[in-house]
Amino acid sequence: MTSTNLANLVKIGQLEAIACLAHTLGVDGATIRVLDSLRKQRNLSDYDGELG
Repeated sequence: MTSTNLANLVKIGQLEAIACLAHTLGVDGATIRVLDSLRKQRNLSDYDGELG
């Protein structure tokens, strides 16, 4: 498996998890987009040490 294929599988897994979260919480797409944006910011700070 190439790194590109693995990255695509991870992305699909993240999208499925986000879709499940929306259903579980009973929230709309806009709320999920905000939560996903915050998750991405957190991941940047976790891996790069950035806070912005």
